[in-house]
Amino acid sequence: MLRVALVLLTAAVAVPLDAQQLTDERNIAETGEEYGSLAFDPSGNKFYTAGSGNLIKIRDTATGELLGTIDEQLSCYTWALAVSPDGETIAASHGSSGTDGVEISLFDTTTGELRTKLVGHDKVSRSLLFLQDSKTIVTSGDDNTLRWWDTVTGENLTTAKVGGHTFAATGDGGTIVIATDSNGVEIWDTNERALVRRLTLNPAATYPIALSSDGKWIATSGDWDDTAVYLWNAETGENVGKFDDERRDRVDCIAFSPDNRLVGVAELNSGVTLWDRGTGKRLSRTSGGIAHGLAFDPSGKCLAQVHGNSEGGSGVTLWSVGDPDFTN
Repeated sequence: MLRVALVLLTAAVAVPLDAQQLTDERNIAETGEEYGSLAFDPSGNKFYTAGSGNLIKIRDTATGELLGTIDEQLSCYTWALAVSPDGETIAASHGSSGTDGVEISLFDTTTGELRTKLVGHDKVSRSLLFLQDSKTIVTSGDDNTLRWWDTVTGENLTTAKVGGHTFAATGDGGTIVIATDSNGVEIWDTNERALVRRLTLNPAATYPIALSSDGKWIATSGDWDDTAVYLWNAETGENVGKFDDERRDRVDCIAFSPDNRLVGVAELNSGVTLWDRGTGKRLSRTSGGIAHGLAFDPSGKCLAQVHGNSEGGSGVTLWSVGDPDFTN
């Protein structure tokens, strides 16, 4: 069993924003498989990863210790993971980049038991979101559909056609934003299952996309020739900021911190950069492998990235986010 020394002290410490740094890097490295997805438990005490293997791995956030595994009962890539707000269910999206073996499985987080399968997407689902009642899950996929499901019965409750395939959500899951193929975004109310508005952005929004936990800010990447990250007012579509410092590669993942003060950006083949959302100042920069997923833990004190490939080695990297009480 792989054990990694990682200690997160939980004392509340007020940290000035300009003191925020990505420090005390910890690597959980493995070979023979590719990590593709990452999700924290609502408590923040543990996190889940999955990828090209057939296991969802559960690790302790504070120690890196492998706590257990869930057998996905499939040998295909896991594109996305999501944990219910009550912490009792984890959803995993499986499939190839085409249409083979496309399904979403719901497992009991304690026993690993398969609870139900969600079958309906014609192509892989890249985004998963449990609503606050933990009884409903929202998914989107490469078939450009947004779907609501009953987590107990697996019934597809509602299906809507959308202009993109990946969404980002607010902290409570009540609002999601989807980057579309028509130079903009769609904003949806997940509780009402309704389109709220469309925004046309210039320059155009492309995958990936992130939404602040309060729903006020949208962050999008540029295209292959424009590697900047742009910040938008989610109400008006006004461009209110740009994060750019001659990146080494295109942007693959974007994440807001829970308090919305920070923006984490992972480049495809390089590293992770931490930005001050309010000033656009670069606070920290790291090196790293091929990015596949990026997420802050619920406290905002830890930033985790899944990365790598089966040939060159892969794993999870965790950083402390500017907390002076994070020690070796």
